[in-house]
Amino acid sequence: MVSGTNGTITRTVSVSVNIGDFGIAASPTSLSISIGASGTSTLTLASINGFSGAVNISAQVTPASLTAGLSPSNPSTSLAPSTVNLQPQSTGSSTLTVSASLLTTPGTYTVTITATSGTVSHTTQVPVTVTVAGLI
Repeated sequence: MVSGTNGTITRTVSVSVNIGDFGIAASPTSLSISIGASGTSTLTLASINGFSGAVNISAQVTPASLTAGLSPSNPSTSLAPSTVNLQPQSTGSSTLTVSASLLTTPGTYTVTITATSGTVSHTTQVPVTVTVAGLI
């Protein structure tokens, strides 16, 4: 509420401010891939409260637990596109592709996806299990 007074006359007006924001979600929320293969997850970005702007997306892989003396070879990631332009009350999407080369160490990894626009940043995580084909 904002009020103004001039002598004996007072006027009051209500003011509401909507702060634009965006959200991010992954589907599926986890992946299981074999060595030498790849998997995808669709990242959906949604405008909240009239947000409009370019959202830059990046992905970082956290390695599986280390075994003594071994250093894991992480799966690789790509994003297409890596920038999504959102309009008010709209959604946009990007495809996360996770690939396990023949040198990738089997195990569970975490891919952290960060979506940033200006000073606003949101993250989501996609656990990725890398297996050897034919082994349970």
